[in-house]
Amino acid sequence: MKNIRFSLFILAVTLTIITCKQTEQADLIISNTNVIDIMRGKTITGQDVIINGDKIQSIKPHGESRLKSKNLINGEGKYLIPGLWDMHAHTGDADIFFPLYVANGITGVRDMGGGLEQSTGNLSVKFEKLSGWRSEATRGERLGPEFILAGAMIDGSPTYWPGNIGVTDSISIHEAVSRQRELGVDFIKVYHNLNPEQLTEVAHASKKNNIKFAGHIPISFPPLETLIKASSLGQSSIEHMIQVQVAISQGDVQVHSFMDVADACQKIINRIDIEKEQRLYEVFKKNDTWLTPTVSVWWGVGQLDQEHEEVFENWLQHIPKYISNEWNRNPFQDAQLINHSPKDYETFREATLSMAKVAKRMYDSGVNLMAGSDSANPMIIPGYGLHKELEFLVSGGFTPVEALRLATVNPAKFLSRKDIGLLAPNFKADILILNQNPLDDIKNTTLINSVILGGKYINREKLDQILAEAKNIVSKNNN
Repeated sequence: MKNIRFSLFILAVTLTIITCKQTEQADLIISNTNVIDIMRGKTITGQDVIINGDKIQSIKPHGESRLKSKNLINGEGKYLIPGLWDMHAHTGDADIFFPLYVANGITGVRDMGGGLEQSTGNLSVKFEKLSGWRSEATRGERLGPEFILAGAMIDGSPTYWPGNIGVTDSISIHEAVSRQRELGVDFIKVYHNLNPEQLTEVAHASKKNNIKFAGHIPISFPPLETLIKASSLGQSSIEHMIQVQVAISQGDVQVHSFMDVADACQKIINRIDIEKEQRLYEVFKKNDTWLTPTVSVWWGVGQLDQEHEEVFENWLQHIPKYISNEWNRNPFQDAQLINHSPKDYETFREATLSMAKVAKRMYDSGVNLMAGSDSANPMIIPGYGLHKELEFLVSGGFTPVEALRLATVNPAKFLSRKDIGLLAPNFKADILILNQNPLDDIKNTTLINSVILGGKYINREKLDQILAEAKNIVSKNNN
């Protein structure tokens, strides 16, 4: 009799616990999954991620609550990371580029300006197109990531890219900055043919117009002094680390072209001047100057004479011919370099790893870095290119979680955002669901099971469908 009473007591307690469980009713729930804690670099197993609207409502241990949703996704064996931000990209036709971004889990893009249209035309028109596409994505009328947009790049004269604002006697820098501000750009992009005095004018004009400026550093001037000047002027981010490599080299390195830069970058890791390096990094930290390494862009140029694996060839089929033709026309951006030797391409490939190693030294010194692919430069496929960038950063010494931070929490910090970059309550429901753990191997970021974009669940079948549609558009346009 006592055993029966005890059993009944246990049953009553169990029923009480069950009936007291809170019911989680939400628009979307991923149950019993593994959440990657980007800040601590840990995998939290057995979690339920509850999403309402476009926000994460809560994350709880599996079994703690009853789950009720029309979209209840079994996340067992899957790994969740925040949506990735590509902090240096150049966007072309939305019907092609947006699917490439989304299918690769790129939920945010900082578009760095310039034109990627078949007819170069007026860059204000290009910005208005991008701005319109962004508005359509925001309203849910088009599937696409969040965008931060520059307009036309402000450059010296002559300028390499058609459509840049080449500063001449007919247009002042203050006029160029004001015109961009009125157009509605989010920041001013500067290019490397400006001289230091013109860069100073851009800084003053940007301050007057209450807008930040970012971009390249004047390339034909003493690199260490020019970098320090740009940082002290308030340039919010420096792109590509081109002059950084030269500035911290031992001796006097002469740079007249990108080929010279690639050669210097290839050798830099064995000839760093520690005193120069520390001086420069302290200036960056003092002024809160960010760096976007884009190390993979050098790899991209170095791939133009290589055979490629099948998966990469498949991605290349998403690139319009008018872009790929430009890749081969002058990949070194050097009018003097007409014939490209195998050694030239090898120099660019080898520069990639050296640059990644320098980026790791900067990171360990406390300099703020963020990840950018520089798509669609040679062989850098929009969306897919950011995963290559993370891969190269890890090859240079970053741990997988450090590389992931450069594409998640660090962009959030740079943009002063407290609703992106992490998986946590009240953050945007921008999530990658992966088939394997990226903390074990950074290449696992490419094993995408599904994507959640602003609370909208997009399964693998749908991702493949939008990629196929983009490829068909490219195929029709190329023929």
